[in-house]
Amino acid sequence: MKKILCFLMSLVPFWVNAQMNTWENFNFYQVNHPFKKNDTIPVIPVKDWNGNTWMIYNKALLKINGTDTTKFYNFPSDPVNYYSYGLNTLGDKVSFLYYNYANVGGTYKYLNYLGFYNGNELKFIPESDMGSAATANSFSTIKQTTKYIWLLKNDRLIRFDKANSFKVYESADIPFAGAKLDPSLYQPDAEHIIFRGRGQDYVFDDQKENWEALVADDFIKNQLFSDSTKNLYIAGKNKVYQYVNNTLTAFPIPDSTVLGTSGTVQELKAGVALYNFSKGFVLIANGQVFIQKFSDYSNSPNPYYFNYKYNLKSFFLDNGILILSFNNREENLFFSFANNEVKLEDKKPVNYTSFFYKSKSGDKYYYETKFDQSRLPTPNTLTIIKNGLDSTTLTLPEKVNYVMDVAADNDFIYINNEQAPQSDYRIIRMKREQYFVKGNLFYDNNKNGIKDLGEVGVSKYPLLIMPSGITVFADRNGNYAFAGVPGEKYVLEIPADSLFEYVSKPLPYTFINAEKNAIGITLLNPVADVRTNFYIPWPRCGSTGNATLRIENAAYETIEKVKLTLIADPLTEIQSESAEEKDNDTLVFEVNNLSPLNTQSIAYNVKFPGETYVGTKLNFKLLTEVYSKGSIVKYVEDSLTTIVRCSFDPNDKSVTPAGEGERNLTLKHITLDYLIRFENTGNDTAYTVTVHDTLDTNLDPSTLLVLGSSHKVITNISNDGKVSFHFENIMLPDSTTNKEEAQGFIRFSISPRKDLADETVIKNKAGIVFDNNTPVITNEVFNTLVTRLPIIASIDSKTELSRLIYPNPASTFVKINNSPKTSVEVYDFTGKKILETSASEINTADWKNGLYIFRLSDSNGKLIGTEKVLINE
Repeated sequence: MKKILCFLMSLVPFWVNAQMNTWENFNFYQVNHPFKKNDTIPVIPVKDWNGNTWMIYNKALLKINGTDTTKFYNFPSDPVNYYSYGLNTLGDKVSFLYYNYANVGGTYKYLNYLGFYNGNELKFIPESDMGSAATANSFSTIKQTTKYIWLLKNDRLIRFDKANSFKVYESADIPFAGAKLDPSLYQPDAEHIIFRGRGQDYVFDDQKENWEALVADDFIKNQLFSDSTKNLYIAGKNKVYQYVNNTLTAFPIPDSTVLGTSGTVQELKAGVALYNFSKGFVLIANGQVFIQKFSDYSNSPNPYYFNYKYNLKSFFLDNGILILSFNNREENLFFSFANNEVKLEDKKPVNYTSFFYKSKSGDKYYYETKFDQSRLPTPNTLTIIKNGLDSTTLTLPEKVNYVMDVAADNDFIYINNEQAPQSDYRIIRMKREQYFVKGNLFYDNNKNGIKDLGEVGVSKYPLLIMPSGITVFADRNGNYAFAGVPGEKYVLEIPADSLFEYVSKPLPYTFINAEKNAIGITLLNPVADVRTNFYIPWPRCGSTGNATLRIENAAYETIEKVKLTLIADPLTEIQSESAEEKDNDTLVFEVNNLSPLNTQSIAYNVKFPGETYVGTKLNFKLLTEVYSKGSIVKYVEDSLTTIVRCSFDPNDKSVTPAGEGERNLTLKHITLDYLIRFENTGNDTAYTVTVHDTLDTNLDPSTLLVLGSSHKVITNISNDGKVSFHFENIMLPDSTTNKEEAQGFIRFSISPRKDLADETVIKNKAGIVFDNNTPVITNEVFNTLVTRLPIIASIDSKTELSRLIYPNPASTFVKINNSPKTSVEVYDFTGKKILETSASEINTADWKNGLYIFRLSDSNGKLIGTEKVLINE
């Protein structure tokens, strides 16, 4: 254990703000923050023209004026739970909707009320008084103009004169004539209501007391409005329209060949409107029109930036700068608007809980949260990137159980943290400019104390920070940071797995908060380390499947050469254009000068046997040799077993070893290797995939190791043996669009618990969740654990032969685990016979390195099978 003493220098100005280095917790409505308040949440307060604050809480309407509060309790007394929404004011008049979903005569219906404060008292008017009985629908919208209150359902519009009279417009009436379901109601000002169905738009004028059609030649049907107290905006095919004071003003825009199809229209604030199209956007601000095409900025192969719930965000920062965020579920484009100029500020991979802030001085801050509820109580994190370079990762408080969004202003960072019930939404905030201790741990090849070009960061060791007791993991480049309290002393402990030969800084080391503290190390006994990611496609009989194997240099020095030998089952054929040596069932690849932490991928394909071999186990091996100065310094063996299928579910599970015989007999000490394959067979892109696997109680969860995956994956193991593999933003297309890209896999190994009884059966299957759909359950695999495998007198399947010849690869000897009368013929790779014997052990100490073919026959001369054996001294 190496210890590095670090001291954050005590400066007087730091002490003033020291308490701001922690997160503060507020109710959603207790503190100002950049998040928009959702008006469907019942407790949101609103103000009337006289400065009174109104809110509904616990079946009471509250009128708050300074420290004075008036409460109206005369809510309907039905002994049920009622819900209210749509609270709005006009002058001293307050209206809202109030309803319950209840059993009425054996049928569940909505019991709707209009809540109305007329300036003197609160009244509740049931829907039955409006000439409308309880139905299976609630009111969807409530609006209030000077003379009327307007209530909208999907089949009727009701006008209330705020006294005694109700007017009901139904499907045969204007404005319902020609309209279909899902109508909308908008209020551009205090005198007008605009109704839109899936047909014509109508405007009702309080003073004229009539409906007039709102017409433009190129209106786009179903186009959304966005309403405010002053302005209303509508999209056309070649124009955008602004509706103010019952007047329609048109702004010309390029045609759809430039900007694509229209998404939404929204007013960002008075005088500023955004028209979002699939290939660009139009921003209208202070009477000027700004047009942007996404193709001018994006390198994404998907040029369309859709407008679903999370795909478009807009923020007016506290300094007046407008930030627009668009994404196509592959990348985010962040634009700013200030001083009548639109600029692209940044491009990032999609993260739905991200935020961009630009200060008046020009500094740019990117905030991104990482959260996975299945990983709780594992802390969630917030990453801050300043000006695209300076990166800091913070651990969020444990009480953050669900991150709805992240935002910032000039002073604070805010997390919108959802907690049940809705009335208890929480906001946590922290001072934006923290005092972070930052550093870099790197592998100093030339021991000069400087991170030179080509020297890589060290992310291998967890860094324990005392006395805070936090564990910091450096990123792939060796960068780490933690929030420090001014004047506090810290000890940085690195639990190395081998002794350091060299450390660039003398110990103890004093950290300076303003510096990038780089610590270079080299290991006393560095060793080569490679990782292989080996995968077999679905073994559908008579088909050819594409696959990829990956090799990664997991060490800190360049590897001279890696030789990969892929040996397929004799019943299959494998091919690859990248192979140095080729045979029907053997491919040899070479990778030279593999730099530290670099990964290379090699494509190959497998031709599977026909339906005659359905149910046959197929064995594949990947033999990896690592060379230094012309000699092998490390050897890694990997293997997979799969079963031939004809009719199959592409979401499946296999285990290696598959075991022998019908009971899948497996030696107890052998580690089990599971491969889970999945395919999006739906009709749309899958954005996330989660594989859930409840481990057999006879498996040891502490031995689980992820061996490979098709995409980036987050792995979580709970105390009760439940494992989840989470593929975030995997973006799997459906199989009808792209069969190969629709596929993925996860491989992991795990060992049985020790001291299990013979004949213990280990079963395993998985559930695969595409987005939020019902889990797809894979087939179940099982192994029967035994101390010894039975002696096999004869072999019907060639794939079981490898159980008789071991070890493979071999060094000084090869054993034959069968009857002493078995005849063994050995051929070198050129086909020349070099040995014939019936011995149960063959001395190979003086053989040349390479592949040899062992041919086994029984006492009657009947061929048992052949097997390739690698001799490697």
